[in-house]
Amino acid sequence: NNNNNNNNNNRGLTIHSLSNSNPETEIAPLLSSVLFGNTKANHIVRAARDVLCKFGGEVPESVEGGLKEITGIGPKLAEILSVVNKKESYL
Repeated sequence: NNNNNNNNNNRGLTIHSLSNSNPETEIAPLLSSVLFGNTKANHIVRAARDVLCKFGGEVPESVEGGLKEITGIGPKLAEILSVVNKKESYL
């Protein structure tokens, strides 16, 4: 893991720490009991990078807003996220 995570080194999992992670050595071991864990680890890191690069670090709230542009998010998950990933849910 790159230690330049915008001073979030000790604050846990962030979009920055994920995007800087090595999928094979840092993420895949956490998914060892999951089918296709290596592939999913790569998707997680790529998705974090997508959110940073395409959306300025904020996950879009709707399908139309770009949810399907994030690596690993297909039509079904995008629809689910468009319901549960609303900013007002976190206020």
